[in-house]
Amino acid sequence: MDQERFMIIVKGDDKTQDVCTYEMDPPRVRIIYKGSSKAYPYQLNDIQILTPTVQDITEDMAVFYDEYPYFIM
Repeated sequence: MDQERFMIIVKGDDKTQDVCTYEMDPPRVRIIYKGSSKAYPYQLNDIQILTPTVQDITEDMAVFYDEYPYFIM
């Protein structure tokens, strides 16, 4: 999985690094883990698939990294 584009939470645990692929098939989600060819079915309410929210940064905003502000010049 592209960890920059997705975060996969399975029953409250971050499994993003372990997932090879997933398929949404409501009310189930099928997950294939790295090193396996078996698809594991999960209830839709046991899975969270998060994608990043992208926001345009304007001149009057600051971006913080490790509590330090970085300003757009």
